Amino acid sequence: MTIRPFEDELDADGSIAAWSRRAFLKVMGASAAIGTAACEKPKEHIVPYVRAPEDVLPGTASYYATTNEVEGLGIGLLVESHEGRPTKVEGNPRHPASRGATDLASQAAILSLYDPDRASGTTERGVPRPFATLLAALAARKQKGIAIVLEPTSSPLVAAALARIRAVLPDARIHFHAPWAPLARWAGAKRAFGRVVEPVLAPGAGAAVSFGADLLAAHARSLHLARAISPRRLWTVETALTVTGAASGERRALRPSAIVPAIAGVLGAVARRAGANPIPAPLRARLAAIKGPDFADALAAALASDALVACGDDLPAEAHLLVHGLRAALGNTHHRASPILEAGDHGPPSLDGVGAVLVLGGNPVLADPALAERLARVPLTAYLGPYANETAAACGWHIAETHWLEAWGDVRAFDGTPSIVQPLVRPMHGGRTRYQVLAALAGERSPDAHAILQATPDFERALARGLHGAASPEENVAIDWTAVVETAEAARASADGIELATVLDVKTDGGRDARNAWLQELPDPISKQTWGNALWLGARTARKLGVETGDVVAISRGATVEAPVLVVPGHAEDAATIALGYGNGIGVDAWPLGRATTAATIRPVGRRESLAITMPPVDTHEREILHAEPVKEPRRSLYLLAPTGAQQWAMSIDLEKCTGCSVCVVACQAENNVPVVGKEGVLTGRIMQWLRIDRYVEDAESDNPVVTMMPMLCQHCEAAPCEYVCPVGATTHSEDGLNQMTYPRCVGTRFCSNNCPYKVRRFNWFNYNRDSSAMRALAHNPDVTVRGRGVMEKCTYCVQRIREAERVARVEHRGLRTGDVVTACQQSCPTDAIAFGSLGDPASRVVKERADARSYSALSELGTRPRTTYLSRKREKA
Repeated sequence: MTIRPFEDELDADGSIAAWSRRAFLKVMGASAAIGTAACEKPKEHIVPYVRAPEDVLPGTASYYATTNEVEGLGIGLLVESHEGRPTKVEGNPRHPASRGATDLASQAAILSLYDPDRASGTTERGVPRPFATLLAALAARKQKGIAIVLEPTSSPLVAAALARIRAVLPDARIHFHAPWAPLARWAGAKRAFGRVVEPVLAPGAGAAVSFGADLLAAHARSLHLARAISPRRLWTVETALTVTGAASGERRALRPSAIVPAIAGVLGAVARRAGANPIPAPLRARLAAIKGPDFADALAAALASDALVACGDDLPAEAHLLVHGLRAALGNTHHRASPILEAGDHGPPSLDGVGAVLVLGGNPVLADPALAERLARVPLTAYLGPYANETAAACGWHIAETHWLEAWGDVRAFDGTPSIVQPLVRPMHGGRTRYQVLAALAGERSPDAHAILQATPDFERALARGLHGAASPEENVAIDWTAVVETAEAARASADGIELATVLDVKTDGGRDARNAWLQELPDPISKQTWGNALWLGARTARKLGVETGDVVAISRGATVEAPVLVVPGHAEDAATIALGYGNGIGVDAWPLGRATTAATIRPVGRRESLAITMPPVDTHEREILHAEPVKEPRRSLYLLAPTGAQQWAMSIDLEKCTGCSVCVVACQAENNVPVVGKEGVLTGRIMQWLRIDRYVEDAESDNPVVTMMPMLCQHCEAAPCEYVCPVGATTHSEDGLNQMTYPRCVGTRFCSNNCPYKVRRFNWFNYNRDSSAMRALAHNPDVTVRGRGVMEKCTYCVQRIREAERVARVEHRGLRTGDVVTACQQSCPTDAIAFGSLGDPASRVVKERADARSYSALSELGTRPRTTYLSRKREKA
């Protein structure tokens, strides 16, 4: 993606040219689009407010509870809306899946909502058609059989619609299929318990163990665990370094095929330990004879009855079976039925002999191009999806799918709690939901999810809370110990060459959000790569192959794919990893390599490719960016003038809690109208993100590198080096201690950036927002200035939120209270690593953390007196 200004509308000196007829029509067309596309009002009559609704105040945001379905499960959210226009997503503190935090996909959903490239209406081979025509065509072919392909879901509404379809169309084939479906996890549960159940993962005071499960990444399944897991008591066994591995007190890097034998070895070490053990005696003796890796005994000693043990979905069914056995050996037997409909009965759809196929959601053809050939042999094919993608091209009909912020619905959380999906805006592209299509296929003339949801007991209260009902009951299930022991005894590591692991990309969720520019420009938490993927290798494996970062290699495993190499810390040797979810001009499409973890042939092709990496290996020049010393007595300065306001704002960031998941970066981008610059902009060092996550690594080639993630933003120095070099006084200090930017004064000398030791100021080289469409502009936060080209930008401590809190306090005739101001990054953080408040408030958490022995200021020896301080990460291991 290339971002450029409108060169044809700029004079030679870069100023805006006199408006041409073309430019005038473009602006007028954009204005019309805003009026008709978003916040659609009833078509019957449009009149100004005579008596405004009580809950709509011009300039004042409203908040609505809703739910986003991610990988079939619900995550509860609060969405900010300005006069009917959603602009920001926050976590719902009452929802069990989010607990007030957010995941990457939900945080970036605002940009997807206003994507002008979304599909519209219903089309047949690109020609608009009435939806009723498609229903009639499907009805004509129902005697020959209809196949329905859905992504896994936990929606009770969809379940009810499918039950009605099975009643009226008994010959219909219903398939749940998605490339991200956790088939291995479900297969492991079936082998362990005879049916699909999910373990209750409840962190206690003991250790947490992750076998390839990225528990601390910001995704729907584990967001609720992030604040409860102690990094210092976390063990990780994995192939490629993850967010969880980087935060762990102990980590081991193993080839993919070596992880199953390692789990068997840990299970054997647990069986050898003295004390009560639920393993039947003869089988326990067989397990005790299994020898594991060198860390097996130490890990077994760290485990207790309250230990959390998790297994990653990219590992085979054998790994999940053994982890179930490890939990049972520790006495952890609490499980719940899976909230996913028909969990375990998923797989590639059977399309032979049917007269019509209806694909509802996802993009299965991207991961399985052979599916397009099978669809071509079916007389009638239709696809429900938001974009004209690969699956849409393989189907004759395309139905535009609504965004989750545009429609009513429901979904269950990971624990079975039912949650309501509430729309905040009318459908902007004439789309439909899965439920509407299924209900119409079942014969309902006007499917109305809202009317069904209104039957929910105490509907208004449930709507305000965003959820209703309770979690699914826990149950104790008996494990098949014979299957566990036989699998453990049969576990063997592969001796083949370099093993290749294909994993779902953590940012784009395996490609589901590949069109979202915020997520594409977000640096990967580990590699810091943007706008694409690469083949990850450990340093020793790269030397063995004779390659380095940027070298392009051919990867052969069934198919051959070319990809650039990226040498990353902590990667297992004789193994390689590549992320799935890219292609179509952005990164490498790795789906042809398949999901199996087996050996691959890797050879250099003799060329290089530039990777858009935001943080290459750095030399700190012996400056103490990271250290465990307390804040030193600041140097005295003739320049320093103490702020005089009653409130003195400051921030504290706990590096022990920060995992680097980067959801705060997207939250800042959404809150403060930060533009994207594209891959070329990143390559030229012009990235605009106000908040970055610096990654520092010690002993990068070991299995257990010491990794520290450090959020770096404007430090709001009391003795700010940027202020006294600005020739026009554009950067100044406020009475409440903020380092301010006055955009109209800035003339772009960039002296302030040159003088900033933290390098947190961003110069807006181009008018990126002018280059965006009118639809994209609807995502802007109206409380924050949309900056033009030629000005300096930076973190403001979300000053708009500070001023709004002050306004509310004045109206209520009171002073500010502790917790009245929450910054966007603080609010989104899954681990609660960020504290913000006034230094004049002794009850504020930021005051308490600044008094902690671990508190320090970055580059404090420079005498800048930052208002942002850090709590250092302890270096001892678990």
